[in-house]
Amino acid sequence: MGAIGAIALFGFFNSGQASTVEELQKNIEQKNQEIKKLEEEAKKYRDEIVTQKRAQTTLKGELSRIENNIKKLRGDIVLTERKIQRAGLEIDTLKLEIREKEIAVNKLKQGLGGLIQIISESEQQSLLEILVRNSLLSDFFRQLDYAALTEKKILGSLDDLRVLQKELTIKKAQAEDKKDELENLQDSLQDRKKIQDSVKRDKDQLLKETKNQETRYQALLRETERKEEEILREMEELENELRKRVDPESLPQRRERFLLWPAEGLLSQEYGETPFTRGRGRDFYKFHNGIDISASVGTPILAADSGMVLAVGDTDRYCRRGAYGKYIVLDHKNNLATMYAHMSLIKVTTGQEVKRGDIIGYMGSTGLSTGPHLHFTLYDARTVEIRLGPKGTCGLLPFGGSINPLLYL
Repeated sequence: MGAIGAIALFGFFNSGQASTVEELQKNIEQKNQEIKKLEEEAKKYRDEIVTQKRAQTTLKGELSRIENNIKKLRGDIVLTERKIQRAGLEIDTLKLEIREKEIAVNKLKQGLGGLIQIISESEQQSLLEILVRNSLLSDFFRQLDYAALTEKKILGSLDDLRVLQKELTIKKAQAEDKKDELENLQDSLQDRKKIQDSVKRDKDQLLKETKNQETRYQALLRETERKEEEILREMEELENELRKRVDPESLPQRRERFLLWPAEGLLSQEYGETPFTRGRGRDFYKFHNGIDISASVGTPILAADSGMVLAVGDTDRYCRRGAYGKYIVLDHKNNLATMYAHMSLIKVTTGQEVKRGDIIGYMGSTGLSTGPHLHFTLYDARTVEIRLGPKGTCGLLPFGGSINPLLYL
């Protein structure tokens, strides 16, 4: 390779595909604008749903609440589809940028090879030989200067190569992260479609049960309240005894953020005696065994800590609109266990190991629920029992000695 050709290869590669990258980036920005608008609409629906959280006292009001949930889920689906499209464009952009970096690295390596060959050839000649070969003294010094310049180019090229290799490694890592993000978004899209189908089935079931008649809806409300009293009385009796078995001394030290907050939303009911437990004039269920976090249907629910899935269940299969609905219990192997209730979709199975922050399901309004929320309970794991209640009304249920979750969140 000639000296001029070798030095020319030293320069950075100027991609002929730059316009393609620019076009992709323009499309990405367009998707960003669409996503921003959709997120603003989603927030509006989310705020409306949280405000209108409680089950309505009229059939018309309840159908309106359910329809708002369906609209919110429909918006979530469109939003997720746009994010999938954006992630695809970002992956395509990274692929082009990686290809450009790889070409630049290869061309720089070729240029280095040519420069090193020139230096190698010059080092095989003594200064006397170079002087004899050049009749003019000016040519002799020019050749020496050229050799020194070539060595300087090699050192510069090595620095450039290190920078390029580092940039290439970063781009490849970003591409892998984007592929993971795309897979998660695709998974989330399928989940949200399933949840939307489930909410639609609930609406159809309500219309079937009531035949779209207000009097039938009022009868259904009375029946739900009767079940509520039966189930809550049963849980109260069992868990009052189990709480006496909690051993605080052998539990992890209480501190903030020991557990991860399990879902985004508003803290709508705290632990223990609350306005809800005190305000209904009952002689039972005066103690709320967890906290409630209110948000919209489809809000992701996260594992509060790593552990094993001790149980999953769906009480609606046995007593529709009663107990916990779809629930999960996690054993964290440190004498603590957590329970997540009223879910719309469960993502884990019994015996599965989960990591802190994993999506284990989505918020819903199954079971004995006044609207979309997560009921989150923290137990002394040694007191947890997955069993039938005394009357066996709602199938297998988790019972245990509860602890205030806010001491660990």
